[in-house]
Amino acid sequence: MRYLVGFVCVLALGVMGCSETSGTGGSGGTAGECVAGEPTACFTVCGSVGEGTCSDDGALPAPEDCTPPAEQCDNGLDDDCDGLIDPGFGTLVGSSAQLDDEANGVRVGTLGDDAWIAWTHWDLMPPPASVYGAWLAPDGTAAVAPAALAPTTDTQLLGRPGPGDDQVLVPWIQVPDGGTQRVAGLLFAPDGSTVALENSWTEDGARVPAAAWSGADFGLFWAADGPASDQDDLRFARVGADGATLTRPVDVVPAAGEQFKSGVAATWNGTSFGVVWDETACTPGCLHRLRLGEVSRTGILLSVVDVVDPEGSGLGVWQFGWTGTEYVLAWERESGDEARMMLVDALGGVLASHQLSGRPLDERLGGMHFRQVADGFEVVWSVSRSWGDVLYAQHLSSTLSPEGPERVVTWSDERWINYPGLTTSGGSLLLSWSERPLDAPPFLGPDLLFVQPMGTCAAP
Repeated sequence: MRYLVGFVCVLALGVMGCSETSGTGGSGGTAGECVAGEPTACFTVCGSVGEGTCSDDGALPAPEDCTPPAEQCDNGLDDDCDGLIDPGFGTLVGSSAQLDDEANGVRVGTLGDDAWIAWTHWDLMPPPASVYGAWLAPDGTAAVAPAALAPTTDTQLLGRPGPGDDQVLVPWIQVPDGGTQRVAGLLFAPDGSTVALENSWTEDGARVPAAAWSGADFGLFWAADGPASDQDDLRFARVGADGATLTRPVDVVPAAGEQFKSGVAATWNGTSFGVVWDETACTPGCLHRLRLGEVSRTGILLSVVDVVDPEGSGLGVWQFGWTGTEYVLAWERESGDEARMMLVDALGGVLASHQLSGRPLDERLGGMHFRQVADGFEVVWSVSRSWGDVLYAQHLSSTLSPEGPERVVTWSDERWINYPGLTTSGGSLLLSWSERPLDAPPFLGPDLLFVQPMGTCAAP
C-alpha cells in the first residue's frame, strides 16, 4: 500500500495506522507527529512506508532516513526502493559483493538459515593453492570474513562439502610438493570456527572427495589409484560430528579392469548413502558412463547400477542430491552436446529428464547448480556462446518440466562466467558466480568471485 503526502502513518503494536494531518508527510514531518527517539513508520524515497527513528522534536524522519521494507510480491509496486517491481527468480537485486580475486572450483550451500561458500584460492599462479571458506549475510557480503581453511604450504584442491546439523565438512585433496596426495578436511561452523578432522589419509592419485551427512555422522567418499594406475578404487571413511574417525578408509567399489573414476558426489537418502561417479573403462576402447551406488553408514556396498549408458565422451557431475523420494542429478558430456538434470531411482531408472539449452558442440558449459523448492527446482547455468558468456536461470517443476522462460541473469563479452551457485541466507536467495578474462584458459584460475541477492517473487 502507498500513503500520500498529507497523512501520518504510525506503527504501534504491529499495526499501521494513518490519519490526515497538515504535516509535510513524505518530505519529513512536523513536531508532535511521533514519540521522540522511538521507532516510527515513515515514507521512503520511493513512496513506500518503511521505518525510521522519530526526531528529537517529534517529527517523522525524512525519506532518505527511512529504511524501506522488504519487497512485497504481486502488488505491482517497488516496496524496497531498488528500482525493481516484484523481482522474481532470475533477476538480480541489490549490488554484488566480491569475495576474492583468485578463486576457482567454487561450491555453495545452505545450513539451516545460514549460507556457506567455499573455493580453491590460488595464492600464486602456478600453485600452491589453498581452500577458503566464508559464511554469507543476506545481502551477499561475508558475514564471517573469507579465511584460509587449509594450510597454504602445499597445494589444496577443494572437494564437495557436506552440510551436517550445525557445521559443514569441507574436504580437500592435499598435494605436497613432490609427495603423495592426502585426503584431508575440517568442520566449518557458522561462527567461523573450525575443527580439523582427526585423521587425513595418504592416497595415491586421490581425486575430488565428497562428503554427505547421515543425520548422525558424515560419509566421505573419494576415488584413488587401485592395484595399478589405470585401476581406480572408490574409497569411503566415516567421520563423526566432532571430526573423529569412526570407520577407517575402505574400498567400497574396488577396481575391476582398466577403470578410471572421477567426479564423485554423494548424498543421504534416509537409509543409506547414495554416491555417483564418472567411470572410464578402456577395454578395449575407452567408454564413459555414470554409475550410482548405495552404501551403508559403515561402508558396505549395497548396490551399484549404470545411470547413463557408456559412450565415448567424458562425463562431468555438477551436483547430486535426494529429493525425499528419488535422486536428482545434474551432469554434462564433455563433448558439449548434453547438459542435463535427471530424477533417478535407486535402480538407475530415469524418472524424468530435462536438457538445458545452449549446448551445441562449439560451446562450453561453465557450470550448473540447482536448489529444490516447494514446487520443483530452481536451476542456474552458464554457457559460453560465440558472442559472450551467459548466465541463465529457470524454474522447473517437480518432474523437471520447464515452468516459465529461461531468463538471462547476466552476460559478458569480456569474461568467462564459471561456477554459478544458489544458496539462501536469512530467507534471502543468493547467486554466486566467478568471472575470468577471456584471454585466460576457461577453468584454470584465478577468477573474480561474486555474490548477489536474487528476486524471489513468483514469475508473472
